[in-house]
Amino acid sequence: MSAPPFLKSPATAAFLASPRVTAAPRAAVLGATAQPPRRLRCSAAVGAGARDFGVMSAPLGWAARSVEELEQATDLDSFCMMALSPLDGRYIRFIKDLMPFFSEFGLIRYRVLVEVKWLLKLSQIPEVKEVPPFSQEAQLFLDAVIQDFSINDAKEVKQIEKITNHDVKAVEYYLKQKCSSNPEVAKVLEFFHFGCTSEDINNLSHALALKEGVNTIMFPVMIDVCSAICSLATENAHVPLLSKTHGQPASPTTLGKEMANFAARLSDIGRVFLRSRY
Repeated sequence: MSAPPFLKSPATAAFLASPRVTAAPRAAVLGATAQPPRRLRCSAAVGAGARDFGVMSAPLGWAARSVEELEQATDLDSFCMMALSPLDGRYIRFIKDLMPFFSEFGLIRYRVLVEVKWLLKLSQIPEVKEVPPFSQEAQLFLDAVIQDFSINDAKEVKQIEKITNHDVKAVEYYLKQKCSSNPEVAKVLEFFHFGCTSEDINNLSHALALKEGVNTIMFPVMIDVCSAICSLATENAHVPLLSKTHGQPASPTTLGKEMANFAARLSDIGRVFLRSRY
C-alpha cells in the first residue's frame, strides 16, 4: 500500500529522516559530558516547511520602507493607513474625543496626576514630618503641573523613558526635573513616589481614565442615543411588526415596543457604569 499523500511532502520527509529525540542519559543529568542531539525533529520539520513555502527567503524591504515613510509623514491619512487597529485608522474621526483619556498621552498625564496628588496628600499627614505642608503658592504650582500638561510634556517623559527603560520611573524623573525650580517642592522631590509601586500608580491612572472618559464623553452620547430611541418608540408605538422566535414567526409586536426594548437595554448598561466604583 502506498504512503498517504501527506507523508510525501518534503517537510514530512525531513521530519522523519531527522534524528529522534531521546531521553538524556543519567550521566548527562549528573553533569558528565554528553553530546546533545544534533538537531531536534521539530526544528528540522519547521525549517523544511518554511523553505517549502519560501518563508525564509521572503524579502522584507517593503516593510522597512513603509516604516520609513510613516516616520516622514506629516498627514493624518498616512498615519491612519498604518494603524494597527481600525479604531486608530478608518474610525479615528469617530473616537478622537476619547484619545485624550485612553491614549498613551492620557495614561502619562494621569500618572503625573496621581504622583502629584500623592505628594500633596503626604504633605497633609502630620506624621510624615519629612514633607511639611505646602504653601498656597506651592500648591498652585503643583496644580499647574497637572492642568498644563501637554503633548510636548509627554514627549519629554518618553525621552526620559529611553534612558530608564521604565515608563512609571520616567514620570517620576520628569516630575523631579519639572518641579526642581520651585524652592518648596525641590526639598521633597524624592517623595513623589515614596512608598509606591508602579501598580499603585497604574491602577489609579487607568481607573481615572475610565471614569473621566465615560462621564465626559461616553455618557452624554449614550443619553442622546437613548433619547433618540425613546422618541422612535413613541412615534412608532402603533406600527405593527412581525416578530420571530427561534427564526419562526411569532406573536406580532410593534416597532415602538422593540425600540423601547433597545432603550431599556442601553439604560441598563448606563446604570452598570453608574454603580461602578473607581
